[in-house]
Amino acid sequence: MSPLRYEPGEVAKAKRRRVEILSVEGLERILCRYVNDGKTRYFSAQELDSLDSKKTEKEATQDSGLLDEKERARITRRIEVLRPILPCQGKERAQAVSRQAKLCALSRSTIYAWLKAYERGDKKASSLATRKRQNRKSRLNRPVLKILDEVITAHFETPQKPTMARTIEEVRCQFRAKGKKPPSATTIRTHIKLRDQRQQTLKRHGAAQARAQHDLIDGTSHHPASAPLDVVQMDHSLMDVMLVDSSRRYSIGRPWLTLAIDVHSRMVVGFYVSFENPSQFLVGLCLANCMLSKDLWLESMGLSAKNWPVWGRIRHLLVDNAKEFRSEGLENLCLEYETDLTFRGVGRPEHGGIVERFFKTLEGHVHELPGSTFSNPVERGEYESEKRAALTLDEFERFLADWIVSRYHITPHEGLDGCKPIDVWNEGIDGTKEKVGRGIPTKLDSEREAILVHAMPTDLRSVTRKGITWDYVHYTHPGLNRFLGKKIRVKRDPRNIKFIWFQDETTKQWFRAGYRTLSFPAVTLWELRATQKALREKGAKVDERAIFDGIARRRQLLEQASAQRQKANRRHKKALRTEEMKQKFSRDSNAQKPPKIQKLAVIEGGRKDDPDNTEQEEEEDFTKTPIRILKISKD
Repeated sequence: MSPLRYEPGEVAKAKRRRVEILSVEGLERILCRYVNDGKTRYFSAQELDSLDSKKTEKEATQDSGLLDEKERARITRRIEVLRPILPCQGKERAQAVSRQAKLCALSRSTIYAWLKAYERGDKKASSLATRKRQNRKSRLNRPVLKILDEVITAHFETPQKPTMARTIEEVRCQFRAKGKKPPSATTIRTHIKLRDQRQQTLKRHGAAQARAQHDLIDGTSHHPASAPLDVVQMDHSLMDVMLVDSSRRYSIGRPWLTLAIDVHSRMVVGFYVSFENPSQFLVGLCLANCMLSKDLWLESMGLSAKNWPVWGRIRHLLVDNAKEFRSEGLENLCLEYETDLTFRGVGRPEHGGIVERFFKTLEGHVHELPGSTFSNPVERGEYESEKRAALTLDEFERFLADWIVSRYHITPHEGLDGCKPIDVWNEGIDGTKEKVGRGIPTKLDSEREAILVHAMPTDLRSVTRKGITWDYVHYTHPGLNRFLGKKIRVKRDPRNIKFIWFQDETTKQWFRAGYRTLSFPAVTLWELRATQKALREKGAKVDERAIFDGIARRRQLLEQASAQRQKANRRHKKALRTEEMKQKFSRDSNAQKPPKIQKLAVIEGGRKDDPDNTEQEEEEDFTKTPIRILKISKD
C-alpha cells in the first residue's frame, strides 16, 4: 500500500468517496474536490486516506508485529516459496511459479495469490499473514432474516433474559407456523452473536451492565485533575475484619471506613474509621481529617508524618448520591471552605473508580489481619473470624495509618505510570521544569474547632430559663439570655455531648455551652440513648438525674465485669503456666532417674530375696554365681 502524500493533484479517499486534493492550508484545512460530482469541501489530514487503504483492525495489529509464533513460521515459509519467483518477470515468472508449485506441493493459484498480496503490501512480510474474513454477509435471504430478527428482538433481547436454547426453540416454532424451513441452531446462534452486543446487553441486563461490559472504564476521564487537591473522591466501605472492644476483648463487629483520595497523585487525603453507619457527621470528620495537617495525629500513634504531607482546601469533592453526602451541614462546610461539592452520575460507579480501586487494594492487606471475614463465605471457609479477632478500633486505625504512610504512598502505582504517589504529589506542589506547581497549601490547623463544628449534625432547640434542653440534658451559657424564648441552631459532637455549640444568627458565630450541672461526666450520645432505652423498658422516670445515675451504674458494672474478666484471665494463665511447669519437671525427673535392677536368679536354686536365704546382698560374691538373670525396669 503506497502512502498518501498531501499534495495538490493527489487522489485520496474521504468517507468512502474519491476526492482530489486541490490545496493544503494546514493539517486541519485541506481543500478537496469530490471526483464524481465536483463539489469542494475542507477535510483534516486525519479524515483522508489512500485509495488502497483497506486494512482491517486485525491487519493493523499484524503490521505492528503482534504475530504469534505459528503465524511467523507460516510467513517465513511463504517467503521462502516466493523468493525464487520475485526476480522473474513475464514467462520466466510463470515458469518459476510452476516449478515452485511442483516442488512445494502447492497450487499455482495459491502462489499467485501470495505474490499479489506481497506486492500490494509494499513487499512487507506482514502482508503474507493469514487474513480472516471480517464482516461477512449472511447468506440467508431477506424473508428468513426478517423473521429471525423479529423473533430475536421480541423474544431474546428482553429483560426476561430467555436462554439461547429457548430462543432457538421459539425461532423454529415461528418458522413452522409460517410454513418455512427453520435455519439450523448454529446459524441462529451465529446470527445472534453478529448483532450489536452492547444493545443486547442493554436490553437484557440494563444500562449499568452494558457500561460495565462494553465501555472503557477510566476513573479520571469524567473529572480530570491537573494538580493536587484539584479533585478528591470520597466514599465508604465496610471493612472485612472483626474488631474487639478495648476492655474485655470481645468481638463487637466490622468497622466502616470513610476515605478520600486525590485523583491527581493517588495520595490518601484523609480517612475516618468507626463502628457507626455512614452519616453526615462521619463524612464531616473525614473531611476535617483531609483538610487538617496530620502531624499531631500521627505522632500520637508513634508514626512519622514525612510521607503524608497532605492538608488544605479541596477544590472539587466528588461523591456519590448517598443521603449523608446531601446533608445541609456538608454543603455549608464545603461552602465555607470554597469546595465545590460534585455528585457522580446515578448508577455510574466508574466515576469514582479511583477510590473504589483503592478499597480493592486495601482489602487484600486487611484479609491478612486476625479476625478477617474475607470477601465471601466461600473464601472464608472454616475460618472462625469472631474467635480469632484481636484488634481494637484504635489498633485498626493505627494499622491503616501505618500501611498508608509506610507502604501505599511510597509504592510505585500503575495508574501513575510506575511513579510513587508521594513523588507525584511533591511534583504537583513544588512544580517541575516543564510545569508550575500549585504551591504549598495553607494550613488550617488554627481553624480545627471551627471545621469540626461545621461537621457536626445540626438541630433547632428552644432557649428557656433553664438554658437549652437536648435529650433531657440541660446546657447553659451567659450568651443565651438574649435568645430567651427563641429557637436557635445548635450542634453537638456525638462522641462527647458534654458541650454543645449554638449560633448567633446575627454574627453567624458559634459559641460553646456546657452542662448546667458541672459534676456530670462526659458521655457519648450512644451511652445516653442506651441508658434512656433501659429506663423506659423498666418503666422508670426518664430525666437528667436518672440518666446520669444509670450511666454511672452501667460504667461501674462494666468496670467490675472488666476487672473480673482480667482476674479470670490471669488465673487461667497462671494455671496454664503451673501445668506446663509440672509436665516439664516430670519429664526432667524421668530423664535423670536411673533404671531399677531386679535380681530374679538365685544361688543354688534359691531366690535371692527368699526369706530363707539369710545371706546379705553385700556379702554375696556375684563373680562366683553360675547364673544371674537381670531385669531392667522401665519405670
